[in-house]
Amino acid sequence: MGVSIEKWIAMAALAIISIILGLIPNYIFSTTKSPHHASSSTLQKIVLTILSCFGAGVLLSTAVLHVLPEVRESLQHIPAIWMTFDADYPVAEMFLLCGFALIYLVEEIAHYILVDGHHNHNHSANSVVRHNSIAHGIPIPHTRNRSSLSLPHADEDFGLSPAIKSSTCTHDGGTDKSDTDEEECPDDKINVASSFRTLMALIALSFHAIMEGVAIGIQTKKDVWVMFSAVASHKFVISFCMGMELSTTQTRISTYIGSIVFFAIISPIGIIIGSIISSNTSTNTLPVVMVQGLVCGTLMYVVFFEILNRERDRKTYSMPHSRAIGFLQFLSLVSGLVAMGWLSAITHDHDGHHIEALRKLNSTSLDQRSGFMAT
Repeated sequence: MGVSIEKWIAMAALAIISIILGLIPNYIFSTTKSPHHASSSTLQKIVLTILSCFGAGVLLSTAVLHVLPEVRESLQHIPAIWMTFDADYPVAEMFLLCGFALIYLVEEIAHYILVDGHHNHNHSANSVVRHNSIAHGIPIPHTRNRSSLSLPHADEDFGLSPAIKSSTCTHDGGTDKSDTDEEECPDDKINVASSFRTLMALIALSFHAIMEGVAIGIQTKKDVWVMFSAVASHKFVISFCMGMELSTTQTRISTYIGSIVFFAIISPIGIIIGSIISSNTSTNTLPVVMVQGLVCGTLMYVVFFEILNRERDRKTYSMPHSRAIGFLQFLSLVSGLVAMGWLSAITHDHDGHHIEALRKLNSTSLDQRSGFMAT
């Protein structure tokens, strides 16, 4: 299969740490019994938005400074591609846009199947969600929230919605019938809404995780840990957020553990897929380069449409001192950019010295051969 020891270690680390971080919220909530305490909730929101924006910076820097230059460099060693395109055509950027469009299409398909396809079935439950969200001071727009495909906590602090946890349609202790007559709130309707939204988020996140795993799998040994750092900084935060949301919605323990484990192992599966692709072909062949370009587009989509869009939306209505939080998010993003940019610079310097040494060695060998032939 051609899976190196570095990739096996990366797979184990991604899976084990993701599971641990995903299960921690359930342990915390089961011991404190107060997941919605005001001060702790505010601190959790601030910490997680900082970590999320830092991860976005790491992913963005990785895509632009690490993956995209590698795609450009590899394309120069594939003469067949230039038989189709002009020498100055931005082929690497074209692959990036294809990856961006691909994941957009996948999320639209997931949204159509899991949301629009069950719209009528979940109409009552969705009305309950909207009513209780307003009762908790969270404005829910009438249009669909696309950021729910990444993590459902865009609607509220970390839970799918306050209505998912509630089994009664009360506002300040009383029943409110002002919205519609559908506010009966049976538990089965609420559970259906919760299940579909959780499944929708899990499928979308899993596709991202597979592509990020493929990004690690197609790397050479020297680049595995650079890509691992970028993917891990994002995946670990998402695992913790997922555990937080599943805990606050009082999900059944079997569903909770199954969701966390599934999300944890999906990236190692992507690493195996990427390793198979890279082991069956040279790293400078068109299939591998195309996958790298698609991965780059995927990372860009995740950064802008999933992470930053979600965090900025949450800041506008559910974060205290939102203007100050906005600057913290910006600084976190820049910190991620700088951190991965510095790491990429170090690895490129090391690679440059290594390549220069090989060139000198080859030059010396050629000189020796020339001298031998002359004698």
